[in-house]
Amino acid sequence: MSESRQEWLDALARHVCHFERPADGPWWCPEYDRMAPESLRQLHSEKLPLAVRYMYEQSPMYRHKLDEAGVDPASIHSVDDLERLPIVTKDDMSAPDGGYLAVDEDYWDRHGWMMFNTSGTTGLPRTFRYTDADRRMWMWTDARALWAMGIRPGDRALLCFGYGPHVAMWEMLYGLNRMTVPVIPSGGMDSRARAAAQPPSFRGRSGTRLPPRANGEADPRPRWETMARRCFGWWSSRGPAWLRGACQNGSPQRFGTGWTCARTWS
Repeated sequence: MSESRQEWLDALARHVCHFERPADGPWWCPEYDRMAPESLRQLHSEKLPLAVRYMYEQSPMYRHKLDEAGVDPASIHSVDDLERLPIVTKDDMSAPDGGYLAVDEDYWDRHGWMMFNTSGTTGLPRTFRYTDADRRMWMWTDARALWAMGIRPGDRALLCFGYGPHVAMWEMLYGLNRMTVPVIPSGGMDSRARAAAQPPSFRGRSGTRLPPRANGEADPRPRWETMARRCFGWWSSRGPAWLRGACQNGSPQRFGTGWTCARTWS
């Protein structure tokens, strides 16, 4: 491993706290999640020169960009120098030769990788890979974000994505795994199949007939639809389940009508 990469990884490791489990209170990692702006600026200033040196030495695309702009990596000392760095565009990172990458194929093969795609909302999806170090940091940062949203062990999550390469939903799965939140995968299913696939303890307690409505009339909805609503998201041990929260990753969309939940996140 190159010296510049090791220095960068060491810098990341120095600032990881509560990796396995959260601190007490509403913040997973209060040392960083509630860091004062000036302290955060100092932290960024510590990391930026190391990141620039690493990318200059290991990424042909970044090296070309810096040379073209006449920027010596050794002249980058803090976030005050950010305005001197050249802009990297989406096209730069979509080059077929992968010149923006900062690890070689030997590293990918020896340490493993996972492929992801962007959503492609504004164009063709962009394909990229995460290293083992990327995924480790990813898990920690997403657990912190989900914890700050109020998700806790004891909640149950139903993930309704197709387990393709869409990056946003995989990061949610990794974060929930770190948080020890139970996860029920249901991608590639319609509501009928999702309801049928749930463990019996999550399917509600009604028999072949639905509970009557408040006015005593029978509920005309198919049983699978009510089942799906009970199984979607977070369950309650007393009575029909209610949707405590719904999180949507990707481009902002309106949630469908008929869902009552305390919080939504996009």
